[in-house]
Amino acid sequence: MAQKRWSLAIDDVPPSANVFMRMHFRARKKLRDSWLLMLYEARAAFIPRAREKRVVVVTRISPSPTPLDPTNAHLAVDKLILDNLVTLGILRDDSAQWCDARIRAERGRHKRTTITIWEAKK
Repeated sequence: MAQKRWSLAIDDVPPSANVFMRMHFRARKKLRDSWLLMLYEARAAFIPRAREKRVVVVTRISPSPTPLDPTNAHLAVDKLILDNLVTLGILRDDSAQWCDARIRAERGRHKRTTITIWEAKK
C-alpha cells in the first residue's frame, strides 16, 4: 500500500529567529494567526486528523543569497507552522513523540514555503 503524502505551498516564508524574537508579542500573535489562515487556505483542512506520528518537511525557499541555517529558521517554523498544524489537527502534538520535523533552506526566485507531510513508518 502506497504511503499517503500531503503537500502545502505558501507564497511567503517564516522570518528568522532573530527577527521573530524581536517582534512585539502582539505582532508575533498576529503573524501566527495569519499563518494559520494561510495553512488553512493551502488545503490543510483536507488532511485527515493525526492518529500516528507524522513526518513534516518544511522547505523555506528564498531569493536571499545566504539561506538561513536550520537552527535560525527552526524557531519561527515551530511557532508559525508546527503549532498551527497542531491547532488544525494535522499533527497530534509537535513533540518528538508525534512529529519528526525537518527544516530545509533553498534558494529560489520567489519567497515560498512548501510543507510535505506523511505518516512515519512504525
